[in-house]
Amino acid sequence: MEIREETKDWIDFNEIRCGDVFRAEDDDYYMRVSGSAKYNAVEVGTGQLVCFGGELVSPVHNAKMVVNF
Repeated sequence: MEIREETKDWIDFNEIRCGDVFRAEDDDYYMRVSGSAKYNAVEVGTGQLVCFGGELVSPVHNAKMVVNF
């Protein structure tokens, strides 16, 4: 079994803190949010609320987001 270099920074979704940006296995970027029992993340590109369970995600370090209304 080969361990690829790019997969060693994948962590359990439950280790992500509220406000942190992460990349999921579908290569889309999300930000962890709170305040809803049904949804716990928002897709950065679309603003769509989504729910993650115990999936592996890759944290995006030093990410900054600008929200325009």
